[in-house]
Amino acid sequence: MAILLVFFFLSVTCLQAKEKCPKIKDKDAIKLYEKAASLLEKGWEKNWKEAYSNLKEATKIEPEYYDAYYQLAMINYRKAIKAYNDPRTIASVTQFNNAMVKYLEKVIELCPGHQDYQSYYYLGDLYYNEKDYSKAQKYLNLYIESSENGQGKLEIASNYVHRIK
Repeated sequence: MAILLVFFFLSVTCLQAKEKCPKIKDKDAIKLYEKAASLLEKGWEKNWKEAYSNLKEATKIEPEYYDAYYQLAMINYRKAIKAYNDPRTIASVTQFNNAMVKYLEKVIELCPGHQDYQSYYYLGDLYYNEKDYSKAQKYLNLYIESSENGQGKLEIASNYVHRIK
């Protein structure tokens, strides 16, 4: 577990150097982020609300905390999927998707290469599923051109782009 966290933080540090992403300095913001990560690790379903609150607070303290924005986007992504699969909450999908877009665009603004350009992939995936193919193609192509290892998503992105053409 500790090795995984060290690897995660080292990969983020490498991307920061490569992309010249903002350096996060505020210790309170970092503590809030780490607490949110710990909560999500202990149980997403049970702890996402508190983690979300901690991440929002971290971005208030440190407005350039791109990793906190990314985690906020991922929470909204998971909430959208869950809402989509539940007839009682399907109306909430748009709300979660809109929040995800807002946070991913902020990540791209602050640190485009964060998490191997995953923000581009998730935006492309969202727009593809919403049948907004021009936006989907834009973000998926940016992801394909920029990603170094694709984390298993390059093939999916390529398939989406080929279907659009």
